[in-house]
Amino acid sequence: MLPGRDGDPTGFAPAYAARDVVARTAREKHLISGTSACMALRRVVWERVGGFDELLGVGGALESAEDADMTIRSLLAGFAVRETPRAAVVHRGWYTYAARRDLIRRNWYGTGAAFAKALRIGGLDAAIGLVRVGLTWAHAGSRVAQGLGAGRYRRDSFAALARGVWAGLWLPLDRERGRFRSP
Repeated sequence: MLPGRDGDPTGFAPAYAARDVVARTAREKHLISGTSACMALRRVVWERVGGFDELLGVGGALESAEDADMTIRSLLAGFAVRETPRAAVVHRGWYTYAARRDLIRRNWYGTGAAFAKALRIGGLDAAIGLVRVGLTWAHAGSRVAQGLGAGRYRRDSFAALARGVWAGLWLPLDRERGRFRSP
């Protein structure tokens, strides 16, 4: 995903360098990065997985991670997920540097909630996936976070992830549809 206004000193557009990699199970979610701003999926996946969870994502109660949730639910449903640099999207979403900390907090909060839901639905595979995402983050940071310049916010990121997991463990869940229900 390419930044829409690269080099502008007033702020940034979230971006990262995609790799060519395929994940086949929720245990491999740590291999796949990305944002919904550059996500494409087959209609059969959308229909089988049930679309995006409205409580996740910008404007939702859980604020972010509709893309991570879609990826995890797709993997749990038996679909492979591919990240590829061959399809590039220019992201024009723009944030001031002052808003960066809140964006990072929001992203990790939603990611925690998405993984908590996956733990409740997918059990061990999702738990291993969450641990691997955490280890990747602890050792090198996520590629999306690197694009945000998030290294100095690691403590905030971890706290937001933990709060998101806690929220996701307690929200009502429609297990059949794989979605949170509004409390």
